[in-house]
Amino acid sequence: MARILIILLFPTLCFAGGDYSEVNIKEFKGGESSADFTIEFLNDRKFDESCDVIKVQLKYMRVPWYSWLPFVHSSHPTSTDTQKSVAYLKSAFENNETVNFGYIGYGLKASDKSCEFISKGLRLDGIDDFHYIMSFHDPV
Repeated sequence: MARILIILLFPTLCFAGGDYSEVNIKEFKGGESSADFTIEFLNDRKFDESCDVIKVQLKYMRVPWYSWLPFVHSSHPTSTDTQKSVAYLKSAFENNETVNFGYIGYGLKASDKSCEFISKGLRLDGIDDFHYIMSFHDPV
C-alpha cells in the first residue's frame, strides 16, 4: 500500500520546486495585473545559461476554477498577489533596488523569442526583511 501511495505522489513531487536569483529590474512597463519587465542577473544563478538579461511578459491568469474544492488546492497566485508583486517590482525599478526573483514549477515559460519568457502570475513572499517574488505559469 505504501508503495502505491509513493508511486501516485511521485509526479507531484517532481513538479514542485523552483529557484530564485538576485536581479536588477532594467525596464518596467505595467498595470495592476500585467507587466513587461527586463531583468539582469547579478549572480551565476541564471534561469537560462545563454541569457544574462531576460525579458518577462506577465499576463495574469485567474486561479483555476477547481481550487475551491477541499481536496484540491492550487497555489497559483491570486489577482491581489500579482498586483502586490507588480507594485513591488515597479518600486524596485524606480528606486534602482535589487530583487530576489524566481519561479515555481514551470513558472517561466520560454516564448518564441530568445531570452523572453511568459509568466501567468506572481507572488511576493518572504521572512522578516528578506523578500522574493516567485513567478508561476501553469497552476501548481
